[in-house]
Amino acid sequence: MAPVVLVLHATISRDLPTVFVNRAEVTADADGHFVATVPIAPDFWRGSIVTVTATSPSTVSSATAQTVVVLPNPGVVLPADDVPNC
Repeated sequence: MAPVVLVLHATISRDLPTVFVNRAEVTADADGHFVATVPIAPDFWRGSIVTVTATSPSTVSSATAQTVVVLPNPGVVLPADDVPNC
């Protein structure tokens, strides 16, 4: 069983640099499979691009995936999502 380090970074805006969001360490089984839930808070901004990188100290390979943060609960509006009437 090998440890796997998961690191999350987020691109919140074109005007801001990519930021560190979270890090977690999990253990893979003999076949290299693992399951993990890594919170993306504090990046709850809709439209952010979250990049997950998985690495293992026992190997030189890594894997990367990206996803876009979407509205988790339709109908619920956060103050940051409010668009002012101009």
